[in-house]
Amino acid sequence: MQKGIVIRAIGGYYFVQTEQGQVYQCLLRGKLKRQHQRILVGDWVHARPTSSSEGVIEEVLPRRLELSRPPVANLDILVVVNSVVHPSVNLVLLDRILLAARQQGLRCILCWNKVDLEQEDPQLSGYIQAYLQQGYDCVRTSALTGEGIDRLIELLSGSMAVLTGDSGVGKSALLNRVLGQTVQEEGDISQRLKRGRHTTREVVLYPLGNGGFIADTPGFTRMPLVGVEPVVLEDFFFREYFSGCYYSDCRHRNEPECAVKEAVAKGDIPSWRYDNYLFLLDELVDSQEGQWK
Repeated sequence: MQKGIVIRAIGGYYFVQTEQGQVYQCLLRGKLKRQHQRILVGDWVHARPTSSSEGVIEEVLPRRLELSRPPVANLDILVVVNSVVHPSVNLVLLDRILLAARQQGLRCILCWNKVDLEQEDPQLSGYIQAYLQQGYDCVRTSALTGEGIDRLIELLSGSMAVLTGDSGVGKSALLNRVLGQTVQEEGDISQRLKRGRHTTREVVLYPLGNGGFIADTPGFTRMPLVGVEPVVLEDFFFREYFSGCYYSDCRHRNEPECAVKEAVAKGDIPSWRYDNYLFLLDELVDSQEGQWK
């Protein structure tokens, strides 16, 4: 019996890389099938080799955590990739991802990719500064020139990480650069829509040269908020300010003597961060009201 990690799952087969680096194409033991055991990429398992390249998964070890999107287990780091120009950064989606990661206890690295392009969003430096102030690692990268790649590899050392973010931001190209080889097809940008084309269709883990694993994931443009209360939302956006509000149940919308709105007026909180908060707050309120209809 050997301990290993599931690096790919397709068509009922699970590719398990052992601690010694050997990869086996495995089936599930009959008992696990009857138990309808769900296997995710990132699961640690005990596998019994049946040949030099095949085996059977006998046991699935307990998970530290599980994400449904991307469907992967036992993550340490979520690398959220954004483009500095096309497609334009989707700030609401970015905050959705960061909030979901926080709920799961995941560390996030914000990767601002395609810095080799001549033009970038003039507000980009303000975005990066805001997230730096929140304590996030931010790395400016170029899969074309290699800028920032060494720093990103250093931050990922020894961890289980996945690249995620909107389509077309260059996740596959970035993955290829980090690994030093082409493992994923690279897409391009629709000139009409200025949006990315999906090139990644499954989650696959690749070993990092300095220890750990990394995966690309399919791009997406929608992530619903599940199990998030307004108090969690305001703590995520305004932790340093909301305790100064006059009303303990202040939602920072129309209430008087609101410390958050005062900070926005002074420029201490960027207006776009406040707008993101209001957008997501409306969504949460509508969702909660819908549960009672």
